[in-house]
Amino acid sequence: MDLRRPHSGRTIACLTGGLLAACADAVHERPDPGEPLSSGVAAMAVAESCGGDVDVEVLLVDARSRRVRVPLRYSLDGGQTWHDCTVRGGGEELATSPAGTRHHITWDALADLGARARNGVRLVADMVGDGSDGATSGSTARVTASATTGATAGAQIDNLPAAADRVGSWMMYFGPLDPDKIAVAETHDLVVIEPNQAGLTREVVAAIQDGVDPADPSDDVIVLAYCDVGLDDRTIGLDDQQLLLDPRFVGDGTGPRVDPRGPGASGQPLTGLDPLGLPSVAGGFASFYLDDASVEVHGVGDGHPDRDWRTGACVVNMGDPAWHAVLDAMTVDGPDGIAGFAELLTLDVGRGFGFDGLYLDGLDTCEPNSWTSPSDPVQLEFEWTAAGYVQLLEWLRVRYPEALLMQNRGLYFFNPGYRHYELTPGELLDFVLFSSYRLDADPSRPFSPYYFADNKFNFVPKLQAEANRAGGFQVLSVGFAEGPGIDHGTLLGTSTLGLHYLEQDIYEAQNVAGFRHYLTNAGGQLVNDFVRTFADWSDTTPPQWSSTWNDHQTPYPIQPGAPTPRVGIQEVVGGVESATVRWDVALDLNPVRYVLYVAEEPFDFDLAPEFLAPRRILLEPEVGGGYAGGVGPRMLPYETTITGLLRSQRYWFCIRAIDSAGNEDDNRVALSTRTRNESLGMRVDGDLRDWQHVRRLLRDSKDKDVEIGPDWKEIRLLHDEQNLYVQIDSHEEFGLDGAGADAFRIVIDADDDPFTGFRSGDVGGELAVVGEQLFRMTASSPLATVLQPVVVLPRAETEECELAIPLARIDEAAGGTATRLRIYFDNPVGGDRAPDGGYLEYRMDR
Repeated sequence: MDLRRPHSGRTIACLTGGLLAACADAVHERPDPGEPLSSGVAAMAVAESCGGDVDVEVLLVDARSRRVRVPLRYSLDGGQTWHDCTVRGGGEELATSPAGTRHHITWDALADLGARARNGVRLVADMVGDGSDGATSGSTARVTASATTGATAGAQIDNLPAAADRVGSWMMYFGPLDPDKIAVAETHDLVVIEPNQAGLTREVVAAIQDGVDPADPSDDVIVLAYCDVGLDDRTIGLDDQQLLLDPRFVGDGTGPRVDPRGPGASGQPLTGLDPLGLPSVAGGFASFYLDDASVEVHGVGDGHPDRDWRTGACVVNMGDPAWHAVLDAMTVDGPDGIAGFAELLTLDVGRGFGFDGLYLDGLDTCEPNSWTSPSDPVQLEFEWTAAGYVQLLEWLRVRYPEALLMQNRGLYFFNPGYRHYELTPGELLDFVLFSSYRLDADPSRPFSPYYFADNKFNFVPKLQAEANRAGGFQVLSVGFAEGPGIDHGTLLGTSTLGLHYLEQDIYEAQNVAGFRHYLTNAGGQLVNDFVRTFADWSDTTPPQWSSTWNDHQTPYPIQPGAPTPRVGIQEVVGGVESATVRWDVALDLNPVRYVLYVAEEPFDFDLAPEFLAPRRILLEPEVGGGYAGGVGPRMLPYETTITGLLRSQRYWFCIRAIDSAGNEDDNRVALSTRTRNESLGMRVDGDLRDWQHVRRLLRDSKDKDVEIGPDWKEIRLLHDEQNLYVQIDSHEEFGLDGAGADAFRIVIDADDDPFTGFRSGDVGGELAVVGEQLFRMTASSPLATVLQPVVVLPRAETEECELAIPLARIDEAAGGTATRLRIYFDNPVGGDRAPDGGYLEYRMDR
C-alpha cells in the first residue's frame, strides 16, 4: 500500500499525461446538432481525485485552426450557479486544428474552493474567440465533468495537501483561546493549538478554519492539534504502585520492555528488530512502557517504567499497537482527560473537534542513545524504538488518510550520519518543525553562536535535501524571544526592544534556510502576527547552491563555517542507453526543484536563449549512491538515471535549480559521459550464477588451521558505474554470526599509496569491510569510523558469498576517482590471509 500523500502545490510542473478520463456526462452544445462539430471543445478530462493545481485537459477543434481562449467555470450546486475558475496557466491563445489539438489548463482549485474537501463539483470549459478571426461564443461547445464519487468520471477535490504546501505564515499556541486570540489565529495559514484546554469546542476549531471571512475560501486556515505520542501524560502525578492498581496502565502485564539489541547497543542497526523489544526483569506493566535507562547504567532493567525528568510522565514505545489503541480512544471528557486521535480528527467521537491533522510531539524518546549519558539530568536510551515511530505514522496514514501530520524535532531522521536515516519518514509527513533554529529559550542569551552555526551549515542542507524530494514536506521553524535585550512586547507591537534580533531571525529562517517561521515566548503562549507582518514574501532570486558535506566542520565549541557550495552537476556515469547524474542541494525561500539539460554537443552558454534548445527534464531525485551511509566529500544526496539515450554516444549534462516562483539559477557547470554498449546486470542477491563467466583473480590454498570464518579459496572482482562487486569462495563453510563477523575482513587501499591509511606491508588501507560493516581506516586505527552497512549474501553456513562496496565510498577514501586498488582478504581469527603476502591489484577503467 502506498501511504504517501500527494503534494500537488510543491511541484513546479503539475499533473501531466494523456487525456485522463473521458467524461461520462459530456454534453455538446452545437449550433446544428446534425452537422459535425467544426469549432469547439470536443472533449475535456480531469483526474478522478485531485486538488490544488488541477490539470484540466481539453481537445480543441476548429476547421480554420484559429487561436482561441478557453475559460473554465465551476459549480458547487449541480450546475444551478457557475463561477469563474482561477487559472494559473494555459487558458489563453490556444491553438486549434480540424482534427483537434490537446492542451493542459491549470485550475487553482485551492484559491476557489479553499482547503476543505469538496464533492459534487462540476466544471465547464468554453472555447471563445475575440471575433477578429471568426471564432465566436456562438460556436462554443460545452463539456461538463461531473465530480461525483460513483463510477462517473470526474473530479473529487481535496485541497488540503495543496494548502499544506502553500503555508506562508503560521502560529502555535498552547494556552486558552479567547475572541481576540481567535481573531489573530484566523489571519494565519496554519495554526497549532492545545486541544485539552477547558472550553475548547468544535465551533472554536471551525471558526479558526474558516479564516477571517467565512464566506471567502481563499483565507481558510489549517488547524492542527498538539499530541504527545512519546510520553504517556496520563501517568503524570502517579507513582508506580498507583499505576499497577489501574487496568489502563497494566495492559497485558508484559512491560516495561527493553532494547532487543542488549546493553551498549548505541549506534547499532535500527532495522530488523522486534518492534516490541524484550521483557525487563520484572513485569506487571503495559507492554508500551520502557525500561532502558537502568539497563545502560546497571546492565539490567529494574522493572520500573522510565519517566520524563520534566513532567514525570512514563516514556512509551510509539510502535506498540497497544499504545496506538490508547492514543486513538482517549477523550477529553473520559477517564483519561486527554483527546485521542478519533476525537481530534473526526466529528462523531467525543467532542468531535474535526482538526485537519496532528502536531506530533515527544520524539525525543527515540533520539540517538549517544546524545545523552548517565551524567545528564535525563538519560534517553530508546533509539531502538525509532522504527516504531515510523510504524505509528504508517498506522495513522491508513486510519486517517486525510489528516495532515507535523513532526516536531527528530531531525536525526533526515541526517545520513545517524542510523535513523534508514527509517526516514519524510514521505509520510506534511510538516517538520525545527525548534530553536536560531533564537532559543535560554533567557541568559539571545542565541548560541555555535548551535546556530551548526544548525545552519550542517543540519539545514541535509534537512532541505529531504524536504524537497518528491512527496516531501514543508519545513517550519520557531524562535523564542527570551534572551536579554528582547522584549515580548516587540512581538505584540508595544515595544521595539530587540527588533533587530527578531527581524534577523526571520531572514535567517525564511530567506536563507527556506523555512516558514514563527516567533513566540518559551511557553508558546504569546499569540502574535509578527512574522506575517515583517516577513518579505517576494522571491525574485534563484536558489543558492549549498552542500550536505561541510568541508569547514569544526569540533565543539568552535563555530563551523559555511560549506563550500557544490554547484550544479557533480557527477555523471554512463550506462546502457542511460546515464546517472548526481548533484547536491540548493536553498531558497520557496521549494526547490532541479532541471536537467541534455545535449549531444558541448553547451554554448553564451548563446542563450539557444541554450534552452537541448532536452530539458524536470528531475525526480532518488537517494544518491552511498549517501544513506553518511555524508562525505564524494557523497551526494541526489541522483537520477536518465534513460532513452543512444548506446556508445557521448552526451553533455547541466543541472540547474529552480524554485516554485519560477526563478532558475544560471550555473555553467557541465559534465559529459559516453553511454555503454552492454550491461553487467550485477546485483547482490545470493544467487551467484552471475559470476560464472567472471575471471578468477586470486586462488588461495587451503589452510588446515582455520576453524572460524572463511578459509579463502577464490576471489573475483567486478565493477560497474555504482559499485565494486566482490565474490568469495571458501574451502570451508563459514558465517557472519558471532565470531565469524570479526573473521571476515577485506582491506582496500583506495589511493594506491602504501604510505597513507593503515599500514600493513605494502598496503595502506583506507577502507575495511568487517563482517557486514564498512569502516574507514586511518594511520592510527584500522576501524576508525563505521561508514555504512554492507549486504553480504549468503551470510550464514555458506562456502561462497557476494557483496558490493559503493564506488562513491572508495572515491571518497581515495580523494578522487579511484582507478587502481590494492586489496587483501584477512581472517584474523583463523589466521588466514589472501594473498599470503602482498596484495591483489585491481584496475578500473573509469
